[in-house]
Amino acid sequence: MDRRDVLLAAGAAALPSAPALRVALPATWGPPFVMADGGPGPAGILPDLMHLLGLEMGVPVEWVRLPAMRAVTAMEAGEVDLQCPMHPDWWGSPVSAGRWSAPILTLRDVLVAAPDGPTHWPVKPVPSHPWRVGTVHGYLYPALKSEFVSGRMIRDDAPDQAAVLAKLARSRVPVGVVNEYALHAFNRERARHEGLRLLRVVSEVETRCLLAPQPRHEPRLILEALDRLRQSGRLKAVLDKYRRS
Repeated sequence: MDRRDVLLAAGAAALPSAPALRVALPATWGPPFVMADGGPGPAGILPDLMHLLGLEMGVPVEWVRLPAMRAVTAMEAGEVDLQCPMHPDWWGSPVSAGRWSAPILTLRDVLVAAPDGPTHWPVKPVPSHPWRVGTVHGYLYPALKSEFVSGRMIRDDAPDQAAVLAKLARSRVPVGVVNEYALHAFNRERARHEGLRLLRVVSEVETRCLLAPQPRHEPRLILEALDRLRQSGRLKAVLDKYRRS
């Protein structure tokens, strides 16, 4: 059974019968997107953003923790109401345009070098000496697809981004792909000379929220609440907090 956390948004107490907004929380997200803080639920960028959404809608937020490969099944089976952040290229199959929110978060995947890895990029990997690249199991990397297909790069999967960063720190892979926020959070915990080096931006995407085919709450209400948060600057304020920390 999937582990679930319920965060009661302020104002939801006035609506005790309001069903919770069920948000998918794939296990692949790590700091600073999802962190344990010793409280009743998760902390980090994603919980903070969804807590704001719950407040805006006046409903509780229920986190549904899922293995990465279960997210699609859970969404289509109606076990969750939405997943954020998401991008059409990551989902792997087309869905109705009406299930996508407006952009909420710009994410950059970056190529990172191990301490003894390359000092610059591009280098020219060849099929006889391919580069092993730290990647996350179940993640799609459209910008690197041709490199993987040609054999110039070989995926070296880890369960989540934190594990990719740990591999890089121990030089178990020469390079890896992680989110820019995750890299900055990792480096903040280390002395300057122990930080991992960013080689280049691999991709930059405007991510959105994806609604289930039949969410518990009317899709229009969810999408309008997200849009109000975006236009008011409240979503940006959350992101700015993590950029400064």
